[in-house]
Amino acid sequence: MRYSSFSLCFFFLLFTLGCNQQNTRYQKETEIFNRYLKTTRFHINNNESYLFICTPGTGCAGCDEHLYSVFCGMKSDNILLLTSSREGIFDTSAILKSRIYFDSTSKLDRINLPIRNASVVFYEKGEITGITSVNPNSPDSIDFKINEWLKTHKD
Repeated sequence: MRYSSFSLCFFFLLFTLGCNQQNTRYQKETEIFNRYLKTTRFHINNNESYLFICTPGTGCAGCDEHLYSVFCGMKSDNILLLTSSREGIFDTSAILKSRIYFDSTSKLDRINLPIRNASVVFYEKGEITGITSVNPNSPDSIDFKINEWLKTHKD
């Protein structure tokens, strides 16, 4: 009986600690990304959710163009484009310009995040919950994940 009481207490303690932990899968990436976001002109509300489309200068042009066309079709103010690609390849109309950050210093290319190609960063209340890169062989495969996010994050 003594061992079963100890086991039960130990299990309860582990369960309690596990329930109180935050999502730490992307903890390091969140810290890096939050530092990077402070260098942009965006004012991020940590109580909201965002979808960041990232197109570093090191990515494939076709992947950048695919994500940009997806971005143009979305009207939410919480869907933002971060790019260090050439400014000339994007439409900079006033309606979109407020949601685009042109990283002229190319910090996006150098930060320690898995976004070497066109990628999407899913951001919930100040924390990264997912990072997905475009597959150059199937650029539209990322659309499903974006659409799933959109279903749960309507304006």
